[in-house]
This record gives sequence, structure tokens and C-alpha cells, in this order.
Amino acid sequence: MDILQPLAAKGGAVNEKAEHGWMQLDVAARAGHLDVAKFLVSKGVPIDAKASDNRTALDMAVEKDRYDTEVFTIGRSMK
Repeated sequence: MDILQPLAAKGGAVNEKAEHGWMQLDVAARAGHLDVAKFLVSKGVPIDAKASDNRTALDMAVEKDRYDTEVFTIGRSMK
């Protein structure tokens, strides 16, 4: 997370897909990094964006049983 804050502050691309088709939010959700997921969403990353394999951050959190991240993504997608 320490590297994301300066990156975002300087206009870094926190909302772009990597070459494998995942966004940073997808990786954070899959790994269960709730603080990173919250930070990315606060910077405008869409919670329901789909990766190249048509999965969302919620799908990736569910796949790895990341309960806290699942609850966060469900709550945010309902707003």
C-alpha cells in the first residue's frame, strides 16, 4: 500500500488493466488486501469492473474465501 499512495498522488494509473487483464483491485481482492481495495475504490477504481476473463473483484475474493473483501465489494457494488 505504501507504494500506491504516492503513485495515486502523482496521477498514477490505479485504474488500468495489466497485461494479464486484471486491475490492481482484482489482485487486492484476490489476495484479501482489504486496505488496498478500499484505497483503490476511494481513488475511483470501479468496484464492478470486469477483468479480461469476465470476473469482478468480488468474484476473485469469493474464489479465495476473502470474507472481509467480499463483504466490502458487495456493500460497495450495491451503492
